[in-house]
Order: sequence, then C-alpha cells, then structure tokens
Amino acid sequence: VLRVASRPAEARRVCVPAAALLALLLPVVFRGAREIVLALGSLATGGLGLLALMSALGQTWNIVSIAAVPLTLGLGLDFTIHMIYSLRRRSQPGGGTTTGIGRALAYCGLSTGLGFGSLALAGNQGLVSLGVCAMIGVLCTLISAAFVLPWAWRMWPPKPAALADPGNE
Repeated sequence: VLRVASRPAEARRVCVPAAALLALLLPVVFRGAREIVLALGSLATGGLGLLALMSALGQTWNIVSIAAVPLTLGLGLDFTIHMIYSLRRRSQPGGGTTTGIGRALAYCGLSTGLGFGSLALAGNQGLVSLGVCAMIGVLCTLISAAFVLPWAWRMWPPKPAALADPGNE
C-alpha cells in the first residue's frame, strides 16, 4: 500500500492535468487510434511500474515526489514517440531495424535516470524523494517503451493500408 504524506488532492492537482495534456497531445503526434492506444498503454505500463516499485521499496509519496510524475510521463512519452516512429518505419517495406533507436533510448533513459538518481545522495529529503521517484519513473517508462511497446506492436499489427501510406510518417 502506498503511503501519501501529503493530501491526495495535491496528487490529483498535479497528475491529472499532466495526464490530460499528454492524452491531448497524442492525436497531434499519432494519426491512428492503434498508435494512440499503444502509446497510452506504454505510458500506463510505465506508470504502474513506478507505483509498484515505489510501494515495494517502501517510498512515501510527498508533494516533491508527486512532482516527479509529470516529469516521468513526459519523458516516457518522448521514449514512446521515438519507438513508435521507429517501429512504423520498420513495418514499411525495406524499413530496416529498430536497433539504433533501442540503443539511443537506452543511453538517453539510463543517463537521465542516473542523473535523477544522483539526487538520492542530496542532504535535503525533498531532493532525495524527487530523485528516487524520477529515477524509478524514467527507468520504468524506458523499459515500457523499449520492451513492452515493441511486443505490443507485434501483437497488434498495423493494417496493410496503413503500411502503404507514405504520409503516415
């Protein structure tokens, strides 16, 4: 069970607008319902991983750690956009592989996660909770975008007409 040190209203005040903005951004970035659902699923998987690991590690939620949630959702969306564009290219005839994007996401996600994780060494408890929560969230969204999303992409293949549409990139 997650322990929330601050009022639950604070969590809603921070997280709900961030999630709503991300959901509104998805139709701008992606043209099809399939890609929007896959992106939301990837973000939800990363968010659930964050909640599970925070609970498993006995971390309490406070206003500073709650502030890390929009940061991690934004980074998770970035990872997801890059992976979906790469998967889309790979799905087209002669599209190639996703090896390059996987390596790039790994470097970016791990360096960002380690950067936030270094805040765990701070002397201020607010910075420590921000760093731990952001590090866990970034790593969870990275794993979701790099591993869960490509698996889901294969489980729900695009329609043949979507593959032939050159404007789909």
